[in-house]
Amino acid sequence: MTGKRVLAVLAMAAAVLSLIPGCASSKKPYPGEELMEKISGEWKNTEYDRSTSPARRIIDLQGNLQQYDKTYEEVGERTGLFTIVKAWTESEGWIWFRDTIRYHDTNTTVYELSKLDLQKMDWTILWSEEDFPAEWDAAEYPSYFYRK
Repeated sequence: MTGKRVLAVLAMAAAVLSLIPGCASSKKPYPGEELMEKISGEWKNTEYDRSTSPARRIIDLQGNLQQYDKTYEEVGERTGLFTIVKAWTESEGWIWFRDTIRYHDTNTTVYELSKLDLQKMDWTILWSEEDFPAEWDAAEYPSYFYRK
């Protein structure tokens, strides 16, 4: 390569590298341990629909989950392990996170995409049994709404 070509290639590489910070996500990581402290406790489903959603869930600091579902004549209880996979904040001030629930009774995993408003203690969840929801699309994925 001639000197001019090398210089041109280096200039193009520098131009591409200068664009990378502008393409970076505005997501700021959020510590999973701190998030577990905030979400541990009892959450009530204020939009409870007897046919489709659990009435409440209780999560302890170790991630043990108890879920109460009143769709049966007797109160049904499911247990599982709640694990935060990734958490971040965005400019709106919400904490977003991906978590999994591994249910003990069926040995199945549910993948959740959540957003949490710390001021109101509102927790909205989209979930799937196949993989994490790729984006926030309540028309495509079932959702739950909980309040602490």
